[in-house]
Amino acid sequence: MRILLADAQALVREGLKRVTLQIEGTCDFIEAADAATARAALRGTPPFDIAWFDETLFTADEIAGLRHDQPRLLLLTLIAHEEVPQSAQLLVAGINALVPKSASTDILAAALRLAIAGNVCVRGNSPAHSPAIFTDRTAPGSRRGTGPLKLTARQYDVLRLVAQGRSNKTIALELGIGVRTVKGHVSVILRALHADNRADAGRTARRWLARAAPVRTSPALA
Repeated sequence: MRILLADAQALVREGLKRVTLQIEGTCDFIEAADAATARAALRGTPPFDIAWFDETLFTADEIAGLRHDQPRLLLLTLIAHEEVPQSAQLLVAGINALVPKSASTDILAAALRLAIAGNVCVRGNSPAHSPAIFTDRTAPGSRRGTGPLKLTARQYDVLRLVAQGRSNKTIALELGIGVRTVKGHVSVILRALHADNRADAGRTARRWLARAAPVRTSPALA
């Protein structure tokens, strides 16, 4: 996976790198210490899979533009203050996760897992706060039409390959993502299909795809 780490503090970028490597073992990290460098990186090729960045680097309008241009890019924002109006604006613009900068590595990792699994989340820093999980309606620009299964675009890609009987390793190679990421998507798909196991999921997926309406496609991740 190709990951952008955009924050003025080198220690923050290093911490995000360690957190990301807990979830995805093979990553190509690009670092940016300011908004101009981050913007230039995001305009380049190949596209990024994930962007971690400080909330001050991009406006809500810029985030909405990123979401429009790169619908599959996971956008995870580090916030200094949990201000509800600003958080709401960022979520509407298309952010996948809002996490306080002071959050523990466990919380950062959980936010990344939720984003990869297709959820949009806000995580309070206080132990008294519990994560609020929002479905696709929270960030309409970030999702392909998902129908009744409530899957993300990437999970639909995995669903089709599961229906073809592909292994996790084969799916990972074909989609250019990690095996652990595939396993996470497959777990979500099993729950969505109410399948007991992978074979059952494959059969159910084939039946579902046969009767589902056509879905708009998006460019595949590099």
